[in-house]
Amino acid sequence: MAQEVGTRLGERSLLLQQVSKRRKIVSMATLTLVTSVHLSKAEALDVLSNTLSAPWVIDDPSEVTLALPQGVVLSIEVPKFGEDLPLTLDCHHEDSTILSRVVDDVAATITSTLGWRVDRIR
Repeated sequence: MAQEVGTRLGERSLLLQQVSKRRKIVSMATLTLVTSVHLSKAEALDVLSNTLSAPWVIDDPSEVTLALPQGVVLSIEVPKFGEDLPLTLDCHHEDSTILSRVVDDVAATITSTLGWRVDRIR
């Protein structure tokens, strides 16, 4: 049945697959870190990947994320419509206890290594 729907939708099936992948992230527990810096997503991915020793995940090139310890995924929120907002990091995991522990480590590493102020939003 799903195969038939994908065939009938043609190119739109790709969009359907992307929505399904994003829905999976949305259903996970999320913690947000707001930093004191303004960087592009590409610059932030580079700096954070090196600082956190976190490889890029490019399964979906339109939504590059970083793989953190214990399966936590870090995505970068990009300001819309020319807003001048600081870099915002969304961290996702199915287990909120694991997520909280890893996010605390990430915030401490970013602060001590890069000197950025990091505020946790719940």
